[in-house]
Amino acid sequence: MNSRGHTVSVATFIVSVALAGSGCGTQSMTAKHRLGIDGHLALASQHRRDAASHQRRYDPTARAKSLELGNDGGVFDFETVEHNPTAKHYWLARRHGTQALQHARAAARLRQQEAAMCRNVAGSTRGTCPLSGRVARIADIAGGVRLQLRKRDHDKPTLARVRCHRARIEATGRSAMKDCPLDLPALTIRLAKQGAAIEITTSKAAFVTTLRARARACATP
Repeated sequence: MNSRGHTVSVATFIVSVALAGSGCGTQSMTAKHRLGIDGHLALASQHRRDAASHQRRYDPTARAKSLELGNDGGVFDFETVEHNPTAKHYWLARRHGTQALQHARAAARLRQQEAAMCRNVAGSTRGTCPLSGRVARIADIAGGVRLQLRKRDHDKPTLARVRCHRARIEATGRSAMKDCPLDLPALTIRLAKQGAAIEITTSKAAFVTTLRARARACATP
């Protein structure tokens, strides 16, 4: 560490990491560890407090000397090096600032996703199973299930309700229903290429059996 200090404020390093821009990866979380909007905001607040605490402990004018082993032309010898003993708090403040920003961004993304996915879904239906009473047949497909709907004109409205329900689970961090098939990680929800059907699959092989069982329990004709 050289002897030149860093002068930085909490606001400055939060702006600097915003320009660097690395997002918080909620997409890789399992349902068990999904945070939801409130969880991300709570962690963002905690990281901001930690950042401020470390920032207060950083003194850009602090100086200390220590002995370090140097190599001068093949001759090893100790030399006195000046450094800032509080510099670690500068870097810890930056790290917590980065994490605070990541969680705040994740919360904002979840809020925007829920608003977009539920825009055309009535509020009174958002907490109920979007598949109940609408499925005629259930078939296993690679990675999940195909849900054949009772009526052809139900495909797009049902898809909208399913995607809204999934977005609400991710936003709140939990499902209002026990063992909901949409409360699993790495789901893909799409209309089938042929017929009035919806396909729900997961890229996580360990959850395929659970997805199929839950879908049948939720949407048994």
